[in-house]
Amino acid sequence: MSEAETIAPAASTASGRQAPPATMTIFGAGGDLTKRLVMPALYNLVRAGRLPDGFTVIGVDISDQTSESWCDSLTAMLHAFVRAGNGAIDEQAWSWLTRRMKYIRGDFGEPETFSRLARIIEERERHDLVSNVLFYLAVADRFFGPIIDQLGRPTIGPCLPAGDRRKAVRA
Repeated sequence: MSEAETIAPAASTASGRQAPPATMTIFGAGGDLTKRLVMPALYNLVRAGRLPDGFTVIGVDISDQTSESWCDSLTAMLHAFVRAGNGAIDEQAWSWLTRRMKYIRGDFGEPETFSRLARIIEERERHDLVSNVLFYLAVADRFFGPIIDQLGRPTIGPCLPAGDRRKAVRA
């Protein structure tokens, strides 16, 4: 494993505890909340050594993007954010995070979006044996109900029984 692949565990502080392996799904991945709050927070967790190698981010949004274009837009935002504070990005930490990011385009009201998401999470669980999943709703409040309803459907809820499932809503 290269140094870049192990940056998060190597950077762990003596008093800090690293999170267990998990898949974090961000609904509203292309939005302002994700760009200004969620991704900078994840970046800082990587720099602090709090995220394990088994951490993955799945972004879900209606915007027509690819994983690469989503990461590129977040990289540009992070550069602007850090420059405004007269700093520089820790490229190694950011690269560690972006290598673990995947984007899927989807409508929050469409069952097919959640079926695709379930397939991705199931594949990750089979391949990496990671069963902890966090659903972060970085969306307008009008989407809370439809997303929670879809997450309760059999295609995503019961098919993921092994680990911890959490939903976080940011209002």
